Amino acid sequence: MRQVIFKQLIITILAILPVAADAQETVQYQPVPLPGSQLRNFRSEVLERDLRIYVQLPLDYDPQREEPYPVMYVTDANRS
Repeated sequence: MRQVIFKQLIITILAILPVAADAQETVQYQPVPLPGSQLRNFRSEVLERDLRIYVQLPLDYDPQREEPYPVMYVTDANRS
């Protein structure tokens, strides 16, 4: 029974994939900021263009703190 359900699921996913791939080519996604983040612009000399990034600092951020904060980079692969 599980094998039948699994096979049906795989067939359904494979049938939907080409439609989803076509849809991704035509959809223009809007930026989705993180709550509490700041939008910053910077110039990339490598890409020779301006880029936008969202920066979010910890709630207890202290610029005078001597110990560095941990960093997490989140990318969305959106090249707009």
